[in-house]
Amino acid sequence: MLPLLASGETTDRTLFWRFQGQRQRAARQANWKYYRLGDHEFLYDLVVDPHERANRALAEADVLARFSQAWDEWSSGMIANDDLAGLCFDTADMAEPLDTGPGSNCK
Repeated sequence: MLPLLASGETTDRTLFWRFQGQRQRAARQANWKYYRLGDHEFLYDLVVDPHERANRALAEADVLARFSQAWDEWSSGMIANDDLAGLCFDTADMAEPLDTGPGSNCK
């Protein structure tokens, strides 16, 4: 890895991740970040908006659709959500009720 870092060259690639306890999904590529929490989707241009305050999902619907589809394709090759232990908290420590509905593995 050191030769790659020393060369200063970059590779354009997409980074995907998910957090099961709250049904979160995300992806990052170049200046774009795609984020979904439950049924709500967000798209941020991190160069223009590094604090992620302006959701560009409606204005950039084609970019949002591309990220959503790419995330689904990536996730289809990963271990199933139901097989992962979610990071679940004691409901007494939470400000809001714990989501135990479809797609959540918090029981």
